[in-house]
Amino acid sequence: MPKKEPELAPKTAPNAPFWIKIFVGFHILAITAWTLPMPRNDLRIGKAEPRGSDHILLFNDRYLRPSPLRLYVVSTGFWQYWDMFSPDPSRIDIWGDAIITYRDGTERRYQYPRMAELSIPQKFVKERFRKFYERVPDNSFLWPVFAQRIALL
Repeated sequence: MPKKEPELAPKTAPNAPFWIKIFVGFHILAITAWTLPMPRNDLRIGKAEPRGSDHILLFNDRYLRPSPLRLYVVSTGFWQYWDMFSPDPSRIDIWGDAIITYRDGTERRYQYPRMAELSIPQKFVKERFRKFYERVPDNSFLWPVFAQRIALL
């Protein structure tokens, strides 16, 4: 009796819904636009002529960063700055302490994590807090949320 070949199921290509493709494309554009470095100041004020990739950096600075991409990146926490990456990462070591006063009058001192004092695994987890803390002094709208976060720890 001859052997019968097993029937193969028809191949279907995996496919995501169109709106997911649009969202992923938008997300990639937003993250890329946000992480590109700022153009040199002489280019920004028009004192120098852009060359090569300067055109991309100027377009990004003038049209993409101030657009709704900013709202998306900042409100979702996906923001990042170029100082996070080589060749010139930020070397700032800032920290703060807080005195938490509870309703019953007791107080507790809270030390914000200092990257210089953490192990590599701890730095991996807490580096985002340092980046957030760098921006808090300049953004007074973050102060209440920041204080509440510390109080809840």
